[in-house]
Amino acid sequence: MLELVGRHGPRLKPPSYHELRVKYLKQRNEKTNLILEEHKLFWKKTGCTIMTDGWTDRKRRTILGFLVNRPRGNVFLKSIDVSDICKTIEKNLQNDG
Repeated sequence: MLELVGRHGPRLKPPSYHELRVKYLKQRNEKTNLILEEHKLFWKKTGCTIMTDGWTDRKRRTILGFLVNRPRGNVFLKSIDVSDICKTIEKNLQNDG
Protein backbone atom coordinates (compact mmCIF):
# COMPACT_ATOMS: atom_id res chain seq x y z
CA MET A 1 0.00 0.00 0.00
CA LEU A 2 2.75 2.45 0.91
CA GLU A 3 4.56 1.74 -2.35
CA LEU A 4 1.41 2.61 -4.31
CA VAL A 5 0.94 5.80 -2.32
CA GLY A 6 4.57 6.69 -2.93
CA ARG A 7 4.17 6.30 -6.70
CA HIS A 8 1.63 9.12 -6.70
CA GLY A 9 3.88 11.37 -4.64
CA PRO A 10 2.65 14.70 -3.31
CA ARG A 11 -0.12 14.87 -5.96
CA LEU A 12 -2.13 12.18 -4.21
CA LYS A 13 -5.26 13.66 -2.67
CA PRO A 14 -6.59 11.52 0.18
CA PRO A 15 -10.35 11.04 0.53
CA SER A 16 -12.07 13.62 2.69
CA TYR A 17 -13.68 12.80 6.01
CA HIS A 18 -17.09 13.19 4.35
CA GLU A 19 -16.17 10.76 1.54
CA LEU A 20 -15.00 8.17 4.03
CA ARG A 21 -17.99 8.65 6.30
CA VAL A 22 -20.72 8.82 3.65
CA LYS A 23 -19.73 7.77 0.14
CA TYR A 24 -17.45 4.82 0.92
CA LEU A 25 -19.52 3.62 3.86
CA LYS A 26 -22.63 3.61 1.65
CA GLN A 27 -20.78 1.64 -1.05
CA ARG A 28 -19.56 -0.93 1.49
CA ASN A 29 -23.03 -1.22 2.99
CA GLU A 30 -24.55 -1.92 -0.45
CA LYS A 31 -21.90 -4.56 -1.18
CA THR A 32 -22.49 -6.22 2.20
CA ASN A 33 -26.25 -6.33 1.58
CA LEU A 34 -25.70 -8.00 -1.81
CA ILE A 35 -23.51 -10.65 -0.18
CA LEU A 36 -26.14 -11.20 2.53
CA GLU A 37 -28.87 -11.66 -0.09
CA GLU A 38 -26.70 -14.26 -1.83
CA HIS A 39 -26.31 -16.12 1.47
CA LYS A 40 -30.07 -16.01 2.08
CA LEU A 41 -30.72 -17.74 -1.25
CA PHE A 42 -28.43 -20.60 -0.22
CA TRP A 43 -30.10 -20.80 3.21
CA LYS A 44 -33.46 -21.38 1.52
CA LYS A 45 -32.03 -24.14 -0.68
CA THR A 46 -29.74 -25.98 1.72
CA GLY A 47 -30.87 -24.96 5.19
CA CYS A 48 -28.82 -23.36 7.93
CA THR A 49 -28.31 -23.23 11.68
CA ILE A 50 -29.16 -20.16 13.75
CA MET A 51 -26.71 -19.60 16.60
CA THR A 52 -26.63 -17.15 19.48
CA ASP A 53 -23.90 -16.04 21.83
CA GLY A 54 -24.28 -13.94 24.94
CA TRP A 55 -21.85 -11.78 26.86
CA THR A 56 -21.71 -8.87 29.27
CA ASP A 57 -20.06 -5.65 28.15
CA ARG A 58 -18.04 -3.19 30.26
CA LYS A 59 -21.21 -1.41 31.34
CA ARG A 60 -22.57 -4.77 32.61
CA ARG A 61 -25.23 -4.93 29.86
CA THR A 62 -26.17 -8.39 28.61
CA ILE A 63 -25.75 -8.56 24.82
CA LEU A 64 -26.96 -11.39 22.56
CA GLY A 65 -25.44 -11.89 19.14
CA PHE A 66 -27.24 -13.81 16.39
CA LEU A 67 -25.39 -15.63 13.63
CA VAL A 68 -26.28 -18.05 10.85
CA ASN A 69 -24.02 -21.03 10.19
CA ARG A 70 -23.71 -23.14 7.08
CA PRO A 71 -20.81 -24.92 5.37
CA ARG A 72 -19.94 -21.82 3.34
CA GLY A 73 -19.33 -19.85 6.54
CA ASN A 74 -20.89 -17.89 9.38
CA VAL A 75 -22.82 -14.68 8.92
CA PHE A 76 -23.39 -12.20 11.73
CA LEU A 77 -26.99 -10.96 11.65
CA LYS A 78 -27.41 -8.64 14.61
CA SER A 79 -26.88 -8.07 18.30
CA ILE A 80 -29.37 -6.84 20.86
CA ASP A 81 -29.23 -5.55 24.44
CA VAL A 82 -31.29 -7.89 26.64
CA SER A 83 -30.27 -6.45 30.00
CA ASP A 84 -33.89 -5.83 30.99
CA ILE A 85 -34.79 -9.53 30.61
CA CYS A 86 -34.23 -11.85 33.61
CA LYS A 87 -31.46 -14.37 32.98
CA THR A 88 -31.99 -16.96 35.70
CA ILE A 89 -34.88 -18.92 37.16
CA GLU A 90 -33.96 -17.66 40.64
CA LYS A 91 -34.55 -14.05 39.57
CA ASN A 92 -37.84 -15.00 37.95
CA LEU A 93 -39.04 -16.74 41.15
CA GLN A 94 -38.02 -13.73 43.27
CA ASN A 95 -39.90 -11.35 40.96
CA ASP A 96 -43.06 -13.51 40.99
CA GLY A 97 -43.17 -14.15 44.74
